[in-house]
Parts: sequence; C-alpha cells; structure tokens
Amino acid sequence: MIVPEGFSLISVQHRHGRHQAGTRLALLEGWDELQGAIATSYSHDSHNLVVLGRDPQQMMLAANTLIASGGGMAVVQQGEVLAHVAMPIAGMLSDLPASELAASFHALREVSGKVVEWEPPYRVFKAIEGTCLACNAGPHLTDLGLTDGLTREIVDPFICSWPHADARQAD
Repeated sequence: MIVPEGFSLISVQHRHGRHQAGTRLALLEGWDELQGAIATSYSHDSHNLVVLGRDPQQMMLAANTLIASGGGMAVVQQGEVLAHVAMPIAGMLSDLPASELAASFHALREVSGKVVEWEPPYRVFKAIEGTCLACNAGPHLTDLGLTDGLTREIVDPFICSWPHADARQAD
C-alpha cells in the first residue's frame, strides 16, 4: 500500500463484540507523515483499537502488541516496539503499581517524539484519544465508518484504484 505524501493512515477495529468486527481504514491529513506507528485502545468514546501510521507492517505490530496484552498504548518504529503500556482491564486500566505505570507512560511519551514531530509529546496521545470521538465536529473514523459529528451521518468511503474494471469496460 502506498500512502500519498503528507498523509498517514488511521485504522479503527471494533473490539467489543457488539457487531461484526470489521476494520475501517482512512487517510489522515494534518498529522504529518508518521515515522512508525502508534496504537491505543484508550480512545474516546468507544475505546476501540485505533492505530496510526504509514506502513501497514508497523501498524500491525503496534496493533498485535496491544491485542496480546489486552489493550493499552504502543509506539513502534522500524519493526521494534519502542514503548508499551499494557492496560489489560477493559483496555483502559492497568493493574501495575502507580510508580511502574507512571514510568511506562513516561517512556511512552519520550519515544513518541520519534514517530510524531509534535511538541510537547503528550499532545500526541491527547489527540489520538479524541480522534475517533464521533460527536466532535468534522469527520472522524469510527468502527461504523466515517462519521460527521455535526450531521450524525455515517459515510462509507469508497476508494478506487486505477484502472477500475468499469472504466476499462467503457472503452
């Protein structure tokens, strides 16, 4: 998969068993070109599995890291998990002692700057936590599709690769 310059990908996977678990994927503009992948299950309001990146292999490693631990947050770059905070309780809480959890979050925040060039790094996770919040204005990718928070419409985006079969038949 080739991602256009200036864009990254966002993937949302339903993880609660309430409906068929399909993965939604969209281009993400305005986040620069991520140099690795970031995944979280701590994503308001539905807390689905959200992964951002440009390389599907990096994104898969980040997602699988969270799946194996029951949820949390992970930062991946060049095929390596740079930081991981496991949140095995509903994908949102950890059973670690507070000092260990704080150290894990500190490490996560420190390495996030290698993947996303935002400053300060905590904004990365604040933004990711809210990027799929469907009630916010503008388009947001959810497990149901691309949602407009103002109109409450769900749009199923269709991306066509060229040459399209119908276009060839029209010739």
